[in-house]
Amino acid sequence: MASLCERFNQVGTSAFVEAEFNALIFGFMKAVVTALARLPNRDREQAFSEIWNEVLDLLPAYYPGKSLTQRFSHALADRFRETPVSPRYIENTLQAQMRLLKGRFGVIGRRNMRSLGTVFDRTSCCLWQSSTSSRCEREDVEGECRLHGNCWRERSACEAAVQCLAQAPVEEKEILSKRLPQLMSATDPFEFLKIITHHPNAFGDVLIFSEVPERWSLLTKDYSFFRLHKELDRPVEVLKVRLPRTRVQQHCQVRIGKESSPMIVEGMIENASPRDLGVRTTQPLGRKNAPVAVHHDGRWCIGRIARIEDPAADGSRMYGIRVTRYE
Repeated sequence: MASLCERFNQVGTSAFVEAEFNALIFGFMKAVVTALARLPNRDREQAFSEIWNEVLDLLPAYYPGKSLTQRFSHALADRFRETPVSPRYIENTLQAQMRLLKGRFGVIGRRNMRSLGTVFDRTSCCLWQSSTSSRCEREDVEGECRLHGNCWRERSACEAAVQCLAQAPVEEKEILSKRLPQLMSATDPFEFLKIITHHPNAFGDVLIFSEVPERWSLLTKDYSFFRLHKELDRPVEVLKVRLPRTRVQQHCQVRIGKESSPMIVEGMIENASPRDLGVRTTQPLGRKNAPVAVHHDGRWCIGRIARIEDPAADGSRMYGIRVTRYE
């Protein structure tokens, strides 16, 4: 990311992104630390998998099974799989990482967005913390409530952005399509903003896009922002980014088909990142979004086909595979 940002004179971020990061990542890590502190025999060393199974049982009900839990599990398992550890050691490690992340958020290379004043805030509101506050009912509240000025005073632009994603093939579509009629029928700012603040995940991309200053570039991997840029009249450039890839030339096996009777296809990995693989093969692997597994670095990388390039001169195709987990 630092190398990507070097081409720009200024770098900034959205205040909603920072709030989302604190609520999601730090919220999850705090829940894990709390669960570790509740375990018995906190100084007894054992296999990480045994400790983690106990932690999962103690996490709030909305965490187990989510992608964040899976990614966090794999990252910790990779770190602690070789030697026995104690719950207290894992807890101390996570607390140190939290302090490091807290200080590094908003810092890219030598640029600190907090000190530069480029954390752009158009979403602060008392309703994020309380659903009973009536401050946002006042028309003169804009100076102290950024969300009021952003979404209520610019209501038509907000509703247009919500309608754009409510009609797009995105995860938020179902919730936004249900909430859009409620937004359009709201008669006061408190009612209007309460709908938004009760569904931060669904409205998040709309709010982030609204915080990007005009004539700035938005670096993202999220399709929602490309859709918003295409449909809305905002002078903002949206650029696609991806994790850095390493060029490799490594033979691999690709498992396709049903689990009960899978087929094994020979291929060549030409580039790789922690989340993506570029595999070239002369045999078809399937359509976009088809499930596949690639044997790479001594383990199976489980994922789906995210990209299919046109055939090369020798008839081979390059398949971009998005990795979701490892076995």
